[in-house]
Amino acid sequence: MNGPSRAKYASPHGKGACKCANQLSADGHCLFYLVIVEHSRHVRRLKQLLITIFKKQLLLKQKIMKTSKIVFNFSRLADGALEDLALAVAAAMTGNTHFPEPQPSLDALNDSTKAFSDALALARSRDKVKVAIKNNLRTELNLTLRNLANYCSFAAKGDRAQLVSSGFSLNADTNYPKTLSAPENFNAQLGNHSGEVIVSINRIANANAYLLLYKLASAENGAWSHATDSLPYFTLTGLEALQQYNFKMGIIGTKGQTVYTDTITKPVV
Repeated sequence: MNGPSRAKYASPHGKGACKCANQLSADGHCLFYLVIVEHSRHVRRLKQLLITIFKKQLLLKQKIMKTSKIVFNFSRLADGALEDLALAVAAAMTGNTHFPEPQPSLDALNDSTKAFSDALALARSRDKVKVAIKNNLRTELNLTLRNLANYCSFAAKGDRAQLVSSGFSLNADTNYPKTLSAPENFNAQLGNHSGEVIVSINRIANANAYLLLYKLASAENGAWSHATDSLPYFTLTGLEALQQYNFKMGIIGTKGQTVYTDTITKPVV
C-alpha cells in the first residue's frame, strides 16, 4: 500500500526551499513557512521605507526651522553694491521699531556712507592716493555694517520677519523678493522759497522705503547727497540758488532690492 502522497511544490526560492518542502509533511506546513518568509521580507522593506520617509521629513523640518541669519558678505560686494546696501539698510532701519537703539547709530552709518561715497566719486580718476583713501573708507564702512548686522542679529533673536526689515540679506532665503513696478511720474518742482525743491514719485507697490539722491549738475564726478523716507516725496531746502541740480530716486523693496529712476536736471532759484 502506498503511503500518504507528498505535496509537489516548485518553490520560486530555489533548491533550499524545495529541500525544506521535502523535509516537512504534506499538510501545508511548507507553504505556511514560505508565506511567513515572504511576509518578513515585506515587513523589512516597509520598515526601511518608513525610516527613509522619516529621515526626509526630519531633514525638511530642520531646514524649515533653521535659524535665520544675516549674510556677512560685505567684503565681496563691488563698491557700488556696498554703497547701495548701506543706503538701503539706513532707509530700512530709520524708524524701525524692531531696532530702536541701533549700535552703531544710524548717524554713524550715514556719516560712514557719505565719506565712502565722496571718496568713491573722487577715486574714479584712478589716482592712486584717492583710490587708497577710498579703500580705507570702504573698510570702515564694512566694519560699521558688520557691527550693525551683529546688533540686528542679537535684537531679532532669529526672527526672520524682523531681520528682513533691517534691509540686510539673509541666509537660505527661499522667499523670492516681490517685484517692484517701474517708477512713474518722477518729478522735481520748485518750492515757495529760494533754494527749495519738492521731489516726488508715485507710490510703488511692495516698496519699503524711498531713497532720494541729488547733487550739483556741474559736479560730474561728485558724490550724491541722499535722504530716505517711507513716503515717496521729499522737500529739499538750502540748495544753491541759480544752480542746476541732478535728482534721482531709488525705490527699496522689502528685501533690500532697489530700482532707480532716470536722472532729471532742474534749475534752482
